[in-house]
Amino acid sequence: MGEEVFNNGRGWSSDWTIVKAFSLNASSYLFISKENTGDYQVRQIYRGIKSNGDEFVNFGDNPIHEGNIQGYSIVEFFSISDRNFIFRMNKSNGSVIIQLIGDVASLGDIVYDEKVDGEADGQLSDSLNLIMRSES
Repeated sequence: MGEEVFNNGRGWSSDWTIVKAFSLNASSYLFISKENTGDYQVRQIYRGIKSNGDEFVNFGDNPIHEGNIQGYSIVEFFSISDRNFIFRMNKSNGSVIIQLIGDVASLGDIVYDEKVDGEADGQLSDSLNLIMRSES
């Protein structure tokens, strides 16, 4: 049956559903949830802690550029350290790379925008490698 690391059946957690999850390490998970309001959140939970997780970022409260998370999809996720994460998101006019640091409940900093920076999709991985090298 496995160990319960998260229970979505209690309290306010019934107001949203998990749409994507990432394992950070053996004891920590990050997941994206969609609220009944249509907003998306990223939460972090730890193995053995039966809670709804810490809200890491709320995409409904913090718009990206001209629009909010509606129309964006997270396609890649990178963990630089325990509290430093990078997401690559696709949108209709290109890709965006967003960096989230610590417990800051904000969208994070856009470190790359394909529309603005003008690189082709094939060069996106090189950009991520540069970002990750500069962080270490």
